[in-house]
Amino acid sequence: MPVVCALDIETTGLKKETDVITVICLKLYDTCSRRVVRADDLNVCLAREDAQHAETEMKLYVRTVLNGSDKILAYNGRSFDIPFLSAWIAAGDTALCQAWQAKTIDFLHEAKVRINQYISMDKVAKDNALAISKIATGLQAIQWAQERQWQLLVEYCSADVDVLVQIFERALGEHGLKMVGKARKFGGDGPPACITLFVGDGLECVAGETKEPTAARHVEPARKEVVACQSAEDIDSIFGM
Repeated sequence: MPVVCALDIETTGLKKETDVITVICLKLYDTCSRRVVRADDLNVCLAREDAQHAETEMKLYVRTVLNGSDKILAYNGRSFDIPFLSAWIAAGDTALCQAWQAKTIDFLHEAKVRINQYISMDKVAKDNALAISKIATGLQAIQWAQERQWQLLVEYCSADVDVLVQIFERALGEHGLKMVGKARKFGGDGPPACITLFVGDGLECVAGETKEPTAARHVEPARKEVVACQSAEDIDSIFGM
């Protein structure tokens, strides 16, 4: 069964060189049965404080899961989650980071590459009329970590993965996932740029019809690999409400 590892991480900030991971949530999604078959909520902070090498064991577990998954699913994962995770597990191992990035389905990355838009995950959920949405913000998650409100932090991270899984399921469907950019500034009269993304049987993300403000054009599925987009300056610009 092709398995996708949907994941999200919480951190103390945006820089992997100085900030640390606080919580990791993993959900293994079986694409044949269309359901989550395993879920893990991992508190890295508590593992780091453990004297019995719990963090080392956690690193090995996460590495094993990501290596064994056919695909990784993460929103802004190519620029944020994957570099953070690879630096935590094996600092300096660029090959590991690149291997995980190469098999990551990242809808934010696709929108940036195809229509030059950063589109928040919460906006995607609302634009696609999903019956689920974010329950807090990234900045609130940082505060919870500082206050050691672990249950709230884990619930928030896990809920984000639930949203991500439903977004993924929409992309698996026949109508695809709508990615609608922000309204044009400075007097633009046309509609915002948008794109419809599909995840096919081979678990590759392809585009349907792209509608630009000036004219509609078709995007071919095949495209060259591009460098992942930069991390957002503000956590909530991507994940926020």
